[in-house]
Amino acid sequence: MSDGARTAAPLPPGWLVCPVRACGESLVLEHARASCPRGHAFDRARSGYWNLLQPQDRAAKHPGDAREVVHARRRTVERGILAPLRDAVLERLRALAVTGPFLDVGAGEGFVAAAVARDLGLPTVGVDLSAFASELSAKSYPELTWVVANGDRKLPFCDHGAACVSSITGPKHAPELRRVLAENGHALLVVNGDEDQRELRSAVLGSAPPTGRAARAIELCAGSLELVSQHSAKWRVRLEGEALVDLAATTYRGARHSQRERLEALESLDVTFDYVLLVLRPLAP
Repeated sequence: MSDGARTAAPLPPGWLVCPVRACGESLVLEHARASCPRGHAFDRARSGYWNLLQPQDRAAKHPGDAREVVHARRRTVERGILAPLRDAVLERLRALAVTGPFLDVGAGEGFVAAAVARDLGLPTVGVDLSAFASELSAKSYPELTWVVANGDRKLPFCDHGAACVSSITGPKHAPELRRVLAENGHALLVVNGDEDQRELRSAVLGSAPPTGRAARAIELCAGSLELVSQHSAKWRVRLEGEALVDLAATTYRGARHSQRERLEALESLDVTFDYVLLVLRPLAP
Protein backbone atom coordinates (compact mmCIF):
# COMPACT_ATOMS: atom_id res chain seq x y z
CA MET A 1 0.00 0.00 0.00
CA SER A 2 1.31 3.43 -0.85
CA ASP A 3 1.73 6.13 1.81
CA GLY A 4 -0.99 8.10 0.07
CA ALA A 5 -3.54 5.28 0.12
CA ARG A 6 -7.15 6.45 0.26
CA THR A 7 -10.49 5.06 1.25
CA ALA A 8 -12.54 4.06 -1.80
CA ALA A 9 -15.54 6.30 -2.47
CA PRO A 10 -19.03 4.74 -2.19
CA LEU A 11 -20.80 3.55 -5.32
CA PRO A 12 -23.16 6.03 -6.97
CA PRO A 13 -26.86 5.22 -6.38
CA GLY A 14 -28.45 3.39 -9.29
CA TRP A 15 -25.16 2.31 -10.85
CA LEU A 16 -25.93 -1.41 -10.51
CA VAL A 17 -29.11 -2.55 -12.23
CA CYS A 18 -31.27 -5.64 -12.09
CA PRO A 19 -29.92 -8.33 -14.45
CA VAL A 20 -33.29 -10.02 -15.01
CA ARG A 21 -34.16 -9.87 -18.69
CA ALA A 22 -36.45 -6.96 -19.64
CA CYS A 23 -36.06 -5.39 -16.19
CA GLY A 24 -32.99 -3.19 -15.81
CA GLU A 25 -34.32 -1.25 -12.82
CA SER A 26 -31.81 0.12 -10.32
CA LEU A 27 -30.69 -2.22 -7.57
CA VAL A 28 -30.69 -1.05 -3.97
CA LEU A 29 -27.86 -2.76 -2.09
CA GLU A 30 -28.42 -3.49 1.56
CA HIS A 31 -26.13 -5.48 3.84
CA ALA A 32 -27.08 -8.92 2.58
CA ARG A 33 -29.73 -8.31 -0.07
CA ALA A 34 -30.12 -6.40 -3.34
CA SER A 35 -33.56 -5.63 -4.73
CA CYS A 36 -35.24 -3.63 -7.47
CA PRO A 37 -38.64 -1.86 -7.54
CA ARG A 38 -40.16 -4.75 -9.53
CA GLY A 39 -39.52 -7.19 -6.70
CA HIS A 40 -36.49 -9.04 -8.04
CA ALA A 41 -34.08 -9.78 -5.22
CA PHE A 42 -30.60 -11.24 -4.85
CA ASP A 43 -28.89 -12.48 -1.71
CA ARG A 44 -25.30 -11.61 -1.02
CA ALA A 45 -23.00 -14.63 -0.73
CA ARG A 46 -21.59 -15.30 2.72
CA SER A 47 -18.13 -14.44 1.48
CA GLY A 48 -19.41 -11.03 0.38
CA TYR A 49 -19.91 -11.01 -3.39
CA TRP A 50 -23.12 -10.56 -5.41
CA ASN A 51 -23.99 -13.28 -7.91
CA LEU A 52 -25.98 -11.53 -10.64
CA LEU A 53 -25.28 -14.14 -13.33
CA GLN A 54 -28.50 -15.15 -15.04
CA PRO A 55 -29.21 -18.72 -16.22
CA GLN A 56 -29.10 -17.75 -19.90
CA ASP A 57 -25.59 -16.34 -19.40
CA ARG A 58 -24.15 -19.58 -18.02
CA ALA A 59 -22.12 -21.80 -20.32
CA ALA A 60 -21.26 -24.37 -17.64
CA LYS A 61 -22.15 -25.41 -14.11
CA HIS A 62 -19.18 -23.45 -12.78
CA PRO A 63 -18.35 -20.92 -15.51
CA GLY A 64 -15.11 -18.99 -15.57
CA ASP A 65 -11.82 -19.89 -13.95
CA ALA A 66 -11.71 -22.91 -11.66
CA ARG A 67 -10.77 -22.55 -7.99
CA GLU A 68 -7.26 -23.93 -8.48
CA VAL A 69 -6.55 -21.47 -11.31
CA VAL A 70 -7.77 -18.53 -9.22
CA HIS A 71 -5.58 -19.48 -6.27
CA ALA A 72 -2.56 -20.08 -8.52
CA ARG A 73 -2.99 -16.54 -9.85
CA ARG A 74 -3.30 -15.16 -6.32
CA ARG A 75 -0.03 -16.84 -5.32
CA THR A 76 1.59 -15.34 -8.42
CA VAL A 77 0.33 -11.91 -7.35
CA GLU A 78 1.54 -12.38 -3.77
CA ARG A 79 5.05 -13.12 -5.03
CA GLY A 80 5.07 -9.63 -6.60
CA ILE A 81 5.50 -10.99 -10.12
CA LEU A 82 2.63 -8.92 -11.56
CA ALA A 83 3.32 -5.72 -9.58
CA PRO A 84 4.67 -3.90 -12.67
CA LEU A 85 1.35 -4.51 -14.45
CA ARG A 86 -0.60 -3.11 -11.51
CA ASP A 87 1.67 -0.05 -11.43
CA ALA A 88 1.29 0.49 -15.17
CA VAL A 89 -2.51 0.48 -14.86
CA LEU A 90 -2.39 2.98 -11.99
CA GLU A 91 -0.05 5.20 -14.02
CA ARG A 92 -2.48 5.25 -16.95
CA LEU A 93 -5.45 6.07 -14.73
CA ARG A 94 -3.54 8.91 -13.10
CA ALA A 95 -2.58 10.26 -16.52
CA LEU A 96 -6.25 10.15 -17.55
CA ALA A 97 -7.21 11.96 -14.32
CA VAL A 98 -10.05 9.48 -13.72
CA THR A 99 -12.25 10.67 -10.85
CA GLY A 100 -15.54 8.81 -11.31
CA PRO A 101 -16.65 5.19 -10.98
CA PHE A 102 -14.22 2.50 -12.12
CA LEU A 103 -15.43 -0.85 -13.47
CA ASP A 104 -12.98 -3.75 -13.88
CA VAL A 105 -14.46 -6.40 -16.17
CA GLY A 106 -12.77 -9.77 -15.77
CA ALA A 107 -11.31 -8.69 -12.43
CA GLY A 108 -10.01 -12.15 -11.54
CA GLU A 109 -8.86 -12.41 -7.95
CA GLY A 110 -9.11 -8.63 -7.64
CA PHE A 111 -5.64 -7.25 -7.05
CA VAL A 112 -5.78 -4.53 -9.72
CA ALA A 113 -9.28 -3.31 -8.84
CA ALA A 114 -8.32 -3.24 -5.16
CA ALA A 115 -5.22 -1.18 -5.95
CA VAL A 116 -7.28 1.31 -7.95
CA ALA A 117 -9.73 1.79 -5.08
CA ARG A 118 -6.97 1.94 -2.47
CA ASP A 119 -4.49 4.21 -4.25
CA LEU A 120 -6.85 6.42 -6.28
CA GLY A 121 -9.90 6.40 -4.02
CA LEU A 122 -12.29 5.64 -6.88
CA PRO A 123 -15.67 3.96 -6.38
CA THR A 124 -14.82 0.55 -7.79
CA VAL A 125 -16.61 -2.62 -8.82
CA GLY A 126 -14.88 -5.82 -9.91
CA VAL A 127 -16.79 -8.18 -12.20
CA ASP A 128 -15.86 -11.73 -13.09
CA LEU A 129 -17.58 -14.77 -14.54
CA SER A 130 -15.97 -17.04 -11.96
CA ALA A 131 -17.69 -17.28 -8.58
CA PHE A 132 -14.42 -18.69 -7.23
CA ALA A 133 -12.59 -15.51 -8.28
CA SER A 134 -15.27 -13.22 -6.84
CA GLU A 135 -15.30 -15.20 -3.61
CA LEU A 136 -11.56 -14.78 -3.13
CA SER A 137 -11.78 -11.08 -4.07
CA ALA A 138 -14.57 -10.45 -1.57
CA LYS A 139 -12.74 -12.24 1.23
CA SER A 140 -9.51 -10.36 0.50
CA TYR A 141 -10.98 -6.92 -0.14
CA PRO A 142 -14.34 -6.78 1.66
CA GLU A 143 -14.55 -2.99 1.40
CA LEU A 144 -15.21 -3.22 -2.36
CA THR A 145 -18.13 -4.49 -4.42
CA TRP A 146 -17.60 -7.77 -6.30
CA VAL A 147 -20.10 -9.10 -8.83
CA VAL A 148 -20.42 -12.36 -10.74
CA ALA A 149 -21.63 -11.58 -14.27
CA ASN A 150 -20.77 -12.44 -17.87
CA GLY A 151 -18.70 -9.67 -19.43
CA ASP A 152 -19.19 -11.22 -22.86
CA ARG A 153 -22.93 -10.56 -22.63
CA LYS A 154 -25.01 -8.11 -20.60
CA LEU A 155 -23.35 -6.31 -17.69
CA PRO A 156 -25.62 -5.38 -14.73
CA PHE A 157 -24.77 -1.68 -14.88
CA CYS A 158 -26.63 1.40 -16.05
CA ASP A 159 -25.90 3.14 -19.34
CA HIS A 160 -22.95 5.55 -19.33
CA GLY A 161 -22.33 5.31 -15.59
CA ALA A 162 -18.61 4.41 -15.50
CA ALA A 163 -15.89 7.01 -15.87
CA CYS A 164 -13.46 4.23 -16.76
CA VAL A 165 -13.90 0.60 -17.75
CA SER A 166 -10.95 -1.77 -17.74
CA SER A 167 -10.49 -5.26 -19.11
CA ILE A 168 -7.14 -6.73 -18.13
CA THR A 169 -6.55 -9.75 -20.36
CA GLY A 170 -10.31 -10.30 -19.99
CA PRO A 171 -13.51 -9.90 -22.04
CA LYS A 172 -13.46 -7.47 -24.98
CA HIS A 173 -17.18 -7.09 -25.71
CA ALA A 174 -16.77 -3.59 -27.12
CA PRO A 175 -20.48 -2.65 -27.59
CA GLU A 176 -21.22 -3.51 -23.96
CA LEU A 177 -18.14 -1.67 -22.70
CA ARG A 178 -19.27 1.31 -24.77
CA ARG A 179 -22.78 1.14 -23.30
CA VAL A 180 -21.69 1.34 -19.66
CA LEU A 181 -18.97 3.94 -20.32
CA ALA A 182 -19.63 7.67 -19.83
CA GLU A 183 -19.53 9.73 -23.01
CA ASN A 184 -16.35 11.47 -21.83
CA GLY A 185 -14.91 8.32 -20.23
CA HIS A 186 -12.14 5.97 -21.24
CA ALA A 187 -11.69 2.24 -21.66
CA LEU A 188 -8.38 0.71 -20.63
CA LEU A 189 -7.82 -2.64 -22.32
CA VAL A 190 -4.76 -4.68 -21.40
CA VAL A 191 -3.67 -7.50 -23.70
CA ASN A 192 -0.69 -9.82 -23.83
CA GLY A 193 2.15 -8.43 -25.94
CA ASP A 194 3.99 -10.34 -28.63
CA GLU A 195 6.78 -11.42 -26.28
CA ASP A 196 4.64 -12.32 -23.30
CA GLN A 197 5.90 -15.54 -21.68
CA ARG A 198 7.79 -16.37 -24.85
CA GLU A 199 10.26 -18.55 -22.95
CA LEU A 200 7.46 -20.58 -21.39
CA ARG A 201 5.63 -20.86 -24.69
CA SER A 202 8.80 -22.04 -26.41
CA ALA A 203 9.47 -24.63 -23.72
CA VAL A 204 5.92 -26.01 -23.71
CA LEU A 205 4.73 -25.49 -27.28
CA GLY A 206 8.05 -25.57 -29.13
CA SER A 207 7.66 -22.05 -30.53
CA ALA A 208 6.57 -18.56 -29.49
CA PRO A 209 5.08 -16.70 -32.45
CA PRO A 210 3.88 -13.09 -31.98
CA THR A 211 0.46 -13.01 -30.36
CA GLY A 212 -0.95 -10.10 -32.37
CA ARG A 213 -3.52 -9.53 -29.63
CA ALA A 214 -3.19 -5.76 -29.53
CA ALA A 215 -4.14 -5.41 -33.19
CA ARG A 216 -7.03 -7.84 -32.76
CA ALA A 217 -8.34 -5.96 -29.73
CA ILE A 218 -8.31 -2.68 -31.62
CA GLU A 219 -10.13 -4.36 -34.51
CA LEU A 220 -12.75 -5.82 -32.16
CA CYS A 221 -13.45 -2.35 -30.81
CA ALA A 222 -14.02 -0.79 -34.22
CA GLY A 223 -17.46 0.80 -34.35
CA SER A 224 -17.69 1.22 -30.57
CA LEU A 225 -14.39 2.57 -29.26
CA GLU A 226 -11.50 4.39 -30.90
CA LEU A 227 -7.84 4.18 -29.92
CA VAL A 228 -6.38 7.19 -28.08
CA SER A 229 -2.96 5.87 -27.09
CA GLN A 230 -0.97 2.67 -26.70
CA HIS A 231 1.55 1.86 -23.97
CA SER A 232 3.84 -1.02 -23.03
CA ALA A 233 4.72 -2.74 -19.76
CA LYS A 234 7.52 -5.28 -20.06
CA TRP A 235 9.79 -6.94 -17.52
CA ARG A 236 11.63 -10.21 -16.94
CA VAL A 237 11.65 -12.47 -13.87
CA ARG A 238 13.45 -15.70 -13.04
CA LEU A 239 10.91 -18.23 -11.81
CA GLU A 240 11.64 -21.47 -10.02
CA GLY A 241 9.71 -24.36 -8.55
CA GLU A 242 6.22 -23.54 -7.34
CA ALA A 243 6.26 -20.06 -8.88
CA LEU A 244 6.72 -21.57 -12.32
CA VAL A 245 4.09 -24.24 -11.63
CA ASP A 246 1.55 -21.58 -10.61
CA LEU A 247 2.22 -19.45 -13.68
CA ALA A 248 1.84 -22.49 -15.92
CA ALA A 249 -1.43 -23.38 -14.17
CA THR A 250 -2.93 -20.03 -15.16
CA THR A 251 -1.59 -20.27 -18.72
CA TYR A 252 -2.00 -23.91 -19.77
CA ARG A 253 -5.22 -24.98 -18.08
CA GLY A 254 -6.10 -27.57 -20.70
CA ALA A 255 -2.59 -28.71 -21.53
CA ARG A 256 -2.21 -31.99 -23.42
CA HIS A 257 -0.20 -34.84 -21.89
CA SER A 258 2.95 -34.02 -23.87
CA GLN A 259 2.72 -30.36 -22.80
CA ARG A 260 2.29 -31.32 -19.14
CA GLU A 261 5.40 -33.47 -19.36
CA ARG A 262 7.41 -30.53 -20.68
CA LEU A 263 6.07 -28.31 -17.90
CA GLU A 264 6.97 -30.84 -15.24
CA ALA A 265 10.52 -31.05 -16.61
CA LEU A 266 11.13 -27.32 -16.07
CA GLU A 267 12.99 -26.45 -12.87
CA SER A 268 13.63 -22.74 -13.49
CA LEU A 269 13.17 -20.27 -16.31
CA ASP A 270 13.71 -16.60 -17.06
CA VAL A 271 10.26 -15.42 -18.16
CA THR A 272 9.41 -12.23 -20.04
CA PHE A 273 6.15 -10.51 -19.17
CA ASP A 274 4.87 -8.24 -21.91
CA TYR A 275 1.59 -6.32 -21.83
CA VAL A 276 0.08 -3.68 -24.11
CA LEU A 277 -2.19 -1.07 -22.52
CA LEU A 278 -4.73 0.37 -24.95
CA VAL A 279 -6.54 3.58 -24.01
CA LEU A 280 -9.76 4.07 -25.97
CA ARG A 281 -12.70 6.45 -25.90
CA PRO A 282 -16.31 6.06 -26.99
CA LEU A 283 -17.17 6.76 -30.57
CA ALA A 284 -19.92 9.30 -31.10
CA PRO A 285 -23.37 7.67 -31.40
